[in-house]
Amino acid sequence: MSQGSVIAIELVGHLSAEALEQRLAVARRQLESSRAALRCNLLVDALNMTDYDNAARDAFVRFGAEQRKRVRRIAIVTGNRLWMMVIAAMALASGQIMRGFTTREAANAWLHE
Repeated sequence: MSQGSVIAIELVGHLSAEALEQRLAVARRQLESSRAALRCNLLVDALNMTDYDNAARDAFVRFGAEQRKRVRRIAIVTGNRLWMMVIAAMALASGQIMRGFTTREAANAWLHE
């Protein structure tokens, strides 16, 4: 994977910690099967996510912190303005470069900067 490569996952409906772990397992496998020395970007499409458990949010923060050496940036796409603040808090808590966007196009543009 090149520096600009993007791994994408989609989150749908109510997000439990178990459902998030299933989606993150896909991303982890892609990270591990790639050339591990190269960092990539993660695109999280949460446009069809309706809600989440606190345990899921905490698991995502842990993932962000654990994958800082492999993941260059995380873009989360959501139409929920309140979640933009949650994304900013998760970025601070994980130490990961992470931003919220309202469109996939804007998210991809940022990931490829």
